[in-house]
Amino acid sequence: MVNITGMGCAWAVPDWDRVQDAVDSLPDYEVRRLDIALDTFHREVTHDKVVQAHRSGMFTLAGRPPSMTRIEPEDPLEGATVYIGKRENAKFLRCYEKGLELVKAYPRGSIRYLEGVPVEDIYRVELELKAKDGPLPVDLIDKRDQYFAGAYPYLQTLVDVKPEVFVQSREKGPQHDLAGMLAHIRHQYGSTLFTAMVAHHGDIGAVWDKIVGDKHNANLVAAGVLMVEHE
Repeated sequence: MVNITGMGCAWAVPDWDRVQDAVDSLPDYEVRRLDIALDTFHREVTHDKVVQAHRSGMFTLAGRPPSMTRIEPEDPLEGATVYIGKRENAKFLRCYEKGLELVKAYPRGSIRYLEGVPVEDIYRVELELKAKDGPLPVDLIDKRDQYFAGAYPYLQTLVDVKPEVFVQSREKGPQHDLAGMLAHIRHQYGSTLFTAMVAHHGDIGAVWDKIVGDKHNANLVAAGVLMVEHE
């Protein structure tokens, strides 16, 4: 198992394509958990705004709002937190005053700004996705903004992208397995295959004859991909 912490992720910024390529280079892998965090610095998101958004139904999907847990210490410098959903579920959201968390280790009130931003204005919205009810999509790193926006209606208001909604379903496991493998091939070799097709004057059949094998992928067959219909 490989676990990359938030500090480890900082080394990857801004070249996340290399991270995706590194993951795709593995012969066989499964993403078990991925956290997508959005930090805001100008009070675009605050504790009160998140609470009000929940009350207004901005986290409601399929007619039923997820649970909300509020942690509001008596000391405001301790920082308030909102949990949306349950930690054991496949989707879990943490919203908290990140700036106040970052300065907790220092004497009270000794640090008022971080890189010119008031610590009270730094707020984090962190989406945790787990492979609990089905596989996670293999393009989570590439489309992190889209999946973040697609998790809840409120999150769509925070990032300017077309949301990508991923619904886990055990019944769709074989379809996801095959779709994930094909997405992996497209990401890893799609440009090479396109160039090869052009080199063969658009004859995809000629390229296909050069690359297709003559044996099944045992893992996909065992997962039941030949027993279901695929889009």
